[in-house]
Amino acid sequence: MNFKLLPGDSISAQKIALRYDVSRTPAREAIVNLEKEGLLKIIPQSGTYVACINCKRSEQEWFVRKSLEIGMVDAIFENASDDMLDKMTQLNNRLINYKEEVENIPRIEIDNEFHKLIYECSGEKLAMNIIQTQMSHYNRIRYLAELNKSISAKNNDEHEMLIEAMGNIGYAGISDVEQITLLEKYILAGNLAEKRIKEEMTELQEKYQETGLQKYEQEYQEVKEGYGIFQITMANLEKSRVMYKLSIGQLALIRQSNRNVQISIRTQATNSMALLSQQLRNAVLNAKNKEVLEAQKSVTHLNNELIKEVSEAVGMTAEDTEKGLYSTFYNTQAAKQAIESVVSSCAAIEKVASDMLPKMKADVTEVTNMMEELKPAIMRVEAKGTALNEKPTPNSEGTNKELKF
Repeated sequence: MNFKLLPGDSISAQKIALRYDVSRTPAREAIVNLEKEGLLKIIPQSGTYVACINCKRSEQEWFVRKSLEIGMVDAIFENASDDMLDKMTQLNNRLINYKEEVENIPRIEIDNEFHKLIYECSGEKLAMNIIQTQMSHYNRIRYLAELNKSISAKNNDEHEMLIEAMGNIGYAGISDVEQITLLEKYILAGNLAEKRIKEEMTELQEKYQETGLQKYEQEYQEVKEGYGIFQITMANLEKSRVMYKLSIGQLALIRQSNRNVQISIRTQATNSMALLSQQLRNAVLNAKNKEVLEAQKSVTHLNNELIKEVSEAVGMTAEDTEKGLYSTFYNTQAAKQAIESVVSSCAAIEKVASDMLPKMKADVTEVTNMMEELKPAIMRVEAKGTALNEKPTPNSEGTNKELKF
């Protein structure tokens, strides 16, 4: 854009083809694309004209760009490098010292290069493509704004503020130890410089006292004035070191506190879940124990009843048995009757014995006498038997004769 074509100016594919030395086909395609972007207006049977700026569309494009750039801030500051900051500084210096006859390009093109670096740093290629291709009406307003030097100067100041902020963020990205080390290096270098400054001041005083020349006095006063500023700077560095160490300690405490809180939360959550789980298990076990206890009570009651019944039965049996035993041993009436029966039997036996004994003796005597009488008869029988048992004597014919009695 160079504003050589104003809104309402006519344009044709033939003119574009001649100017850029191309055929009409790509020229027509370019016109169609510009018409889609709202930069050209095609009127049938009339021609193609430069469109007016669409303020509503410009506001919408600005809203899109602002939203995308805000969304890229974190990535831009995170990825910022010293090399990129140097390039941004160089481009901004070109904007500050811009002279068209030196640059040979519109000032806004340099501004676009500045912002392109930022978009590339974010890594959001799609966002960068949208900003570069969908901001036609907003860019026309930007071109007009560049004609106003006060607006350009304000943009330059904003660029410097952005570069400084990105540099500070990068510096803040180093570790706490590196920060302290860097401060201590500055303080050490400052102490060495202070020593040289004091020596220089002493030397200038001596020269002034020796020569009385005012130039030495003037140089001494200038160095003294600078030394006062230097002392303030050194004091600020010392304060910064103290405050930074203090802030590191506070930050460490905060981090430790955060860790403790996180640990406490995790521990509480873990313990709470474990306690809840344990309580649920205890409740279940307690319910089961209660059921078992009730069952045990029922069994115990049943056992007690059985024991009671068995005990009563055993007691009764034992009592009856004992009674039976005692009744057996201590039935006096039966014993008396038995004794009387035995005594009576013994008396009867004695009577029978006394009555039968004489008869038995007589019978024995009679039997003995009869045995005496029987002996001779037995002897005669035995004698005859002996004769019968003797062997017969054989006859002369060798035959046995019949025995005759």
